[in-house]
Amino acid sequence: MGSHAAPMYANIFMRCFEEDVVYGSHHYGHVLRWWRYIDDVFLIWTGTHEQILMFQDYLNNVNRDLQFTLVWSQESVQFLDTTVTFCDARLSTTLFIKPTDRNTVLRFESNHPRHMVKHLPFSQFLRARRIESDDCALNRTLDTMVAKFKERGYPNSILHPQMFWEHPHERKMAHPCRYYSTQYRIFYLIFFMSSASDGDTQAPRLAEMENPKLGSCDS
Repeated sequence: MGSHAAPMYANIFMRCFEEDVVYGSHHYGHVLRWWRYIDDVFLIWTGTHEQILMFQDYLNNVNRDLQFTLVWSQESVQFLDTTVTFCDARLSTTLFIKPTDRNTVLRFESNHPRHMVKHLPFSQFLRARRIESDDCALNRTLDTMVAKFKERGYPNSILHPQMFWEHPHERKMAHPCRYYSTQYRIFYLIFFMSSASDGDTQAPRLAEMENPKLGSCDS
């Protein structure tokens, strides 16, 4: 975004936009969940495809300088560095890697503070642990990360993904706020219990809305 203050201004603007335009709209009645990270929005939509396009058109007509793009799916959608998948009446997450991704890991011999370089593998392993909801997928992701770090000159002595293999169910320790009460989680899953065919217009949809005018949060 350029300036260090840009994300703050974007957050303030988007919060005002939500309060003044989004939450009071009759379209919002079809939104089961709405999460926003700066100018990127992830939502669970319970209406039809036509209705979400109407919602997008409504948002884009409020301010011509504020335009939303829409990506939706009944199966899987990418949001920031995470792919969210709806399967068997529940949501799962996995680390998203662009098809054009190449190994850009900081080289071990780089002239950066040594404590930062040595702790980089752990921080990336922890990131994978937080995002991956399936242990088998986590193992594959960690193996890929280890290979990338070795290509960039990192010694085996500081590559310790086994701490996550030895405790595969300790995802709660990696990110406690991802876990909710049992009562809440059961309610969340019951909503999606009925499977829908392609012709069912009431099927829930995963959607991502992005406002390119404000810029990407990682640029």
